[in-house]
Amino acid sequence: MLWLRPTAVQRYESCGEQSRLVDKEGWRPNETSSALVFGDSVHRGCLGALVARADGQAFDPEQTFIARWEHHLSTTNIQFNSTHGEESLREIGRALCRSFLAHWDTLGLVPVLSDRGLLVEQRLRVRLSPTVGLSGEPDIVAMDGNGQIWVIDLKTPATASFEGFAGIAEQLTAYQILYDAHAPSMGLPPVSHMMFLEGLKQNNPRWVVQTGPRHSDSWVRGYTEKLLKTAQLMQEGYYPRRTAAAYNSPCSQCDMAILCQTGQTEGYVKGKRKPETPPQDGNTQVTEVA
Repeated sequence: MLWLRPTAVQRYESCGEQSRLVDKEGWRPNETSSALVFGDSVHRGCLGALVARADGQAFDPEQTFIARWEHHLSTTNIQFNSTHGEESLREIGRALCRSFLAHWDTLGLVPVLSDRGLLVEQRLRVRLSPTVGLSGEPDIVAMDGNGQIWVIDLKTPATASFEGFAGIAEQLTAYQILYDAHAPSMGLPPVSHMMFLEGLKQNNPRWVVQTGPRHSDSWVRGYTEKLLKTAQLMQEGYYPRRTAAAYNSPCSQCDMAILCQTGQTEGYVKGKRKPETPPQDGNTQVTEVA
């Protein structure tokens, strides 16, 4: 059974060889991008706050961010860029996590509590065919005062997404497919709205929101067809390099470029591919429908 994740599909579309090296062979750079470490630390603080609030527990998002950030600094070889260094990102992350709950409360939303637990970072899976499935972990599934469902992706970009992206982003399409497949068994309505909740990684950090409607049936159908075709190509072992043109080549920002172009493994580590079904960890659960 081939389980596809939205990010893995995006990587295959960008370059098949990168997809083969990362997702099939398990290669990773020795250094981890500061953006990934920062995003993980902010997620831990902000989403942890929502889970703790639902459980009626005291929780400090800012202190949780700091603890996670310091953990990464001591255990991870981090690659910082010229825009933000260690101290800059620490202060931005503290500010975002400190202001998160106040901003969240302005949205008028509550994370959905289902019979499977709070729908915050719950991994869901759905079978698209006998041999292909979709797997994903929506950050937040929430309900508004009218009983309508919102699928929310929390991000920490340097700049806000372009206007209208929430209405077409394929990652949100994937989350809609996953949630809708499970909604009937949880006694919940289908998705009504999409949202990007973005903590801007700037010197004046702030939260911005972009919303969009439920993705159309034709959009969902087209994405599902693409998933099945992508899976077919992967199963056939077709992982083509895609260098594109000089002005838009993905190679210029690819972490796997040296390994791909020269075969040199210095600066890379090969580990086991992460299992599709993670261990039970906090609020993370895996549920599946046929």
